[in-house]
Amino acid sequence: MKLKNLALSVVVACASYATTVSANITVNPSATNVGAVGGTALDAGTGSFATNNSQIAFASLLDINSAPVALTNTTFSESGNFQILNFNPNPLATTNVTNNYNVYATFKIQGTGTWLTNNLFVVTSFSLFDAAVYGSPGCTTSGSNGQVGCTSGLTFADPTTSNANTLAQYGITAGAADFLLGTASIINDPTNNATATVGNGTSGNGTLSILTLLDFNAALGTTGPTGFWQLPNPFNIDIGSQAGGSAIETTYSVAGGKTSIRVDNLNGVNQGGGSLAYQANAIPEPASLALMGLGLLGMGAALRRRKSK
Repeated sequence: MKLKNLALSVVVACASYATTVSANITVNPSATNVGAVGGTALDAGTGSFATNNSQIAFASLLDINSAPVALTNTTFSESGNFQILNFNPNPLATTNVTNNYNVYATFKIQGTGTWLTNNLFVVTSFSLFDAAVYGSPGCTTSGSNGQVGCTSGLTFADPTTSNANTLAQYGITAGAADFLLGTASIINDPTNNATATVGNGTSGNGTLSILTLLDFNAALGTTGPTGFWQLPNPFNIDIGSQAGGSAIETTYSVAGGKTSIRVDNLNGVNQGGGSLAYQANAIPEPASLALMGLGLLGMGAALRRRKSK
């Protein structure tokens, strides 16, 4: 799979008011995820490791609700799926960390933007940015494309709509033992200066770059000593990804007043692809925040007593 153009680039900044120093994410595929709905170990033979980037396979459908005419303001929506082909652990001496299980995700993005030129669309605001991460025991990364090696039943295909709400609409057939690992959504905060661009559509290869602020929420039962997400806990996440398709996997069309850019999954083999980089940002526990608040109240009371003397 040769990547020529990029169809998705996401950079997620952490919320300054709720985070500390960024760190690698430590995961444990052998954790039993006690308490998670359908939770089990993804791979009993793989211990914990720290990671900060992955290679991914990718498919999506992006609809821009106008023809590509310069200075046209309009809305857009995109839905897609990506499969983590391998975690690149830190340190890099750790190997074979995803051979016997699979981690994949779905995402949906909506908002408004402007065609600056006939082949450059700039997003001006986001109304939605949601993602969900799943684990699939019993499916190797090479086997999940419908090839030899997948016994879980997990398969990937094209999204059927840019406004997906079900796994099938995202192009996913889940494995029998698959379960939710976590979700992410856009943070509606004044510090979130979200931007995005889409280009190269007239040549048949879409590119999309996104800067936004997301909040990650690990699924119940997937954190701590018995959870897939080991450290930090809880956390927000900085994500930077580049993913898309070559001319083989990407189609571009304008019809009925709508521009559509699709990164195809051709027979589960010729998917788009790219890389995903991430850093976790630890969030203070509610109890810690409460103690901090009590401390500040105590300081205020002491100052008032001092002034009254």
